[in-house]
Parts: sequence; C-alpha cells; structure tokens
Amino acid sequence: TAPGEGLHTLYVSPLKALAVDIARNLEEPVAEMGLPVTIETRTGDILVEGAELPPTGLLRARTLSGDVTIDFAQRPPDARILLLALSGRVQSSLPLEERGGPGRRIREAVLGPGKALLSVDVVRGDITLRMP
Repeated sequence: TAPGEGLHTLYVSPLKALAVDIARNLEEPVAEMGLPVTIETRTGDILVEGAELPPTGLLRARTLSGDVTIDFAQRPPDARILLLALSGRVQSSLPLEERGGPGRRIREAVLGPGKALLSVDVVRGDITLRMP
C-alpha cells in the first residue's frame, strides 16, 4: 500500500470485561423479578456475593476462562454441590469428596436430601466456594 493507506490503528474492545459487566447487570433484575432465567458467561471471572439457594432451586455458573467465587450468606440446609475444574484449583470451606479421573478435578458434597443444586464448571480457572 501507498504511504498513508492501510491499517493505522487497531482497537480491541474489552469484550471479556463487557461480558462480565452485562451478566452482573442482568443478575439483580432477574432475581428481583423471580424469573426462571439462567445467566451464564463464557469468559471472565464470576463473583456471586450473598448467594442463596432455594430448597429446590438451581444456581449454575460456567466459564471457559476465568475464576468463579461464590460466597453464601448462609449454609444451605438442602443442596447437592458439584464443582468441576478442568485446569485449576477448587477451594471450599465445606468438606468435599473428590471424583473423576486423571486431569479432572470434580468435587461434590450433599447437604440434607440434596434437592437444590449448585453446579460450577470451569475450563481454565479456579473455583472458590465459601459458606459460614
């Protein structure tokens, strides 16, 4: 190309941050309206503070690249907890059983009858679960 023609500036938008912001901005109104909607993000960190799990409810978080941290306001009396990290650590204040084969980090716990479900899947990143 002649001088002055062609590509001069390349701007890469922060899509990873944008996806996380959009998910965060949707979570509160969806919860307030009591809609049966699941919000998921493909990349980026996920932080849920003051989480509550209804007795027969579902809380699911998935990300390809990013950490997931879930802080519960109180310990659910009835829940099945499944945490899968293909490449990363799983940390929990709750004792968890290890399942899976080589290279798969699956942790599981059942509280009470286990009717409610907490499911977290991470391809590249860590999972942190905190309960009082």
